Amino acid sequence: KTWIKGDANDLARASGGQMSQFGSFAGTDARDVFGLLKAVSGSIEAVGSEEIRGVETRHYRATIDTSKIEQLIPEAQRQSLGGVDQAAKQAGLTELPLDVWIDADQRLRKLSIDLDAKQPGTEASVKASLVVELFDYGTPLDVELPPADQVVDAATLKPTR
Repeated sequence: KTWIKGDANDLARASGGQMSQFGSFAGTDARDVFGLLKAVSGSIEAVGSEEIRGVETRHYRATIDTSKIEQLIPEAQRQSLGGVDQAAKQAGLTELPLDVWIDADQRLRKLSIDLDAKQPGTEASVKASLVVELFDYGTPLDVELPPADQVVDAATLKPTR
């Protein structure tokens, strides 16, 4: 079969741990990334106007206070994340630069976060970027599902170990 259906936990379980990273997506909502906007500290700088995917936007720059991030995570999920605030401190992160692009209807069109962190206990650093673009607001979805005979349910798969 060329398609698998099911939730991320089923996929992680069925792979015998080889795809355990998918389990971390279970129960999460991609919109949670935008909750980071509540951790902005200091002033917000208007950078200018830019066109994103054919839509005129205003570009803003701000800073996220990493000590505020853990407060935004539901208490039930904080334990599984292992202390976001402490991990940020160990990585030398107290702030994260954030850029957002907002359209005339006050809709978020783009969000960008860059980080430069040090690996705890070493001098090595890690650089990462997250860029999310949102587009086609209000456009009806046109999704074609694969034929049922090409789909297996992840919950029915046996671990590969």
